[in-house]
Amino acid sequence: MAVPILKPMKSSTHNLTARVESLVAAGVPTKDACKVVGIKLKTFYGYRARLKKLLAQARENAGPASATVATDDQKDTRQGGQ
Repeated sequence: MAVPILKPMKSSTHNLTARVESLVAAGVPTKDACKVVGIKLKTFYGYRARLKKLLAQARENAGPASATVATDDQKDTRQGGQ
C-alpha cells in the first residue's frame, strides 16, 4: 500500500506547534498553552501528528547518509591504485 505524500505545513502552523511545545517544556500544561497561543487542544494534537508524519517522510526520503558502499574500483583509487 502506497503512503500518501503529505503537503508541507504552513510555517505559521509549525510556529504555533513550536510555541505550544515550548510552553509545555517550560512547565505549562498543554491545555493552558493552547489557550495562550489561541488554538484548540484538538487542533494542536492534529498539527503535531501531521508534523511527525512529515518529518518521518523526510527522513525516509533522505535515506541513511552512511549507507554508501564503495565498490572495489573506488577503494583502489582512494588507496593510490594499490
